[in-house]
Amino acid sequence: MKKITIEVTEEQHKKILALITPKEEPFDFRSITSLEKACKRLGYNHPLVKELNSLLLPEGVNVSDDIIAYMQLKVIRQAIVGDWNADLKNTDQHKWGPWFKVFPSGFRFADSCYLYDFTYSRLGSHLCFETKGQSNFAGKQFESYYKRFLM
Repeated sequence: MKKITIEVTEEQHKKILALITPKEEPFDFRSITSLEKACKRLGYNHPLVKELNSLLLPEGVNVSDDIIAYMQLKVIRQAIVGDWNADLKNTDQHKWGPWFKVFPSGFRFADSCYLYDFTYSRLGSHLCFETKGQSNFAGKQFESYYKRFLM
């Protein structure tokens, strides 16, 4: 086999690399459809995932279900919002949280509320979302986790 060498400019080299380098798909928060996918997205060494595992792994440790659900929701929320965190001192930053209603027939997601310069004590800043879409998605997709946490 014969080798051929072709000289290219730096600009041509960049164009060739752009063509052959796989493009990373933009993250779609709707891909987080389970706790397992949330853990995979964050990585099993992420502090929240490690904290959740510390609650679930030791035998003989009695942790209430609402505490476990809260930690699971923190992991799910972080996977959905990525690097975004609520800045409670910034009243210009939108913060969203799912809202639920309790009916005689059960517990249901109702809507998302804009949490402008405060968070409701029933939800807390650790479960705020950057967008209404993220909040609506989490409230619907993970309704059973919120029920375990809130009820």
